[in-house]
Amino acid sequence: MSEEKGIAVYRAGNQAEGNFVKGLLRERGIPVSFHPFSTHPDSEVDLYVPTADADRAQVIVRAYEEQTDPSDSSSEDWLCTRCGEENESSFDACWNCQAAPGHS
Repeated sequence: MSEEKGIAVYRAGNQAEGNFVKGLLRERGIPVSFHPFSTHPDSEVDLYVPTADADRAQVIVRAYEEQTDPSDSSSEDWLCTRCGEENESSFDACWNCQAAPGHS
């Protein structure tokens, strides 16, 4: 008798991302099976959950995807109000003068 995979809720671009999302789901008590397309670390991975957990898992996956969306406005570079230098969105302080974003 073959074991049911469940419902595919996410296709990760590589195994590292797949493991990260698998961890998010497991932290919330959702069992996850991990199905890489190959043994290469850069291969895509499908994540499956039991049918009964699919709706909860999809909510978690959507939240993850929204958080990592490159079109998110929070990913815009910013200008330092102290020295006028442009900073990458990932910077918590100006690279030039160490002022926080929006510092007067």
